Amino acid sequence: SVQMNRFTCVAAVSACEKRDAWAQALAFLGEMGGRSMQLDNSTCNAALSACAICKQWKHALHLLDEMAVKGIERDTITFNAAASACGRVRQWVKAMQLLGDMAAVGVEANNITWGTLYLATRLKFGNSREASRLLREMVARCAEVDGATPNSQV
Repeated sequence: SVQMNRFTCVAAVSACEKRDAWAQALAFLGEMGGRSMQLDNSTCNAALSACAICKQWKHALHLLDEMAVKGIERDTITFNAAASACGRVRQWVKAMQLLGDMAAVGVEANNITWGTLYLATRLKFGNSREASRLLREMVARCAEVDGATPNSQV
């Protein structure tokens, strides 16, 4: 029998990510918390990715909030996974709000962030011209607020 410890739980969450098993990934996170095992950024990011792949945007946003409450570092990968979960189900406003959340906590957007937001708006509007226009507008607003601009062309 395999002993449940931090290493086996992290490996299990990672395996769940690769098998699109979001519920099991979140269950392992809960099990880790129940056994007083410390959660970390990479384990939570794997669970977030599983949620994104399976279009579980509400669970992804809940985990993102839980990470903040528990003081677990949220990085660009964290926010990108949450934005991807939102974008896959046409929750483009939520995906865009995450861009503001990133700036608020000092996390920089990268090319994956901008691509995820573009796809989210394109899925919503079905029109690349409208998606590009909206994304440029959002980027301009972010730049006005904190000087942030994407590294790639939109």
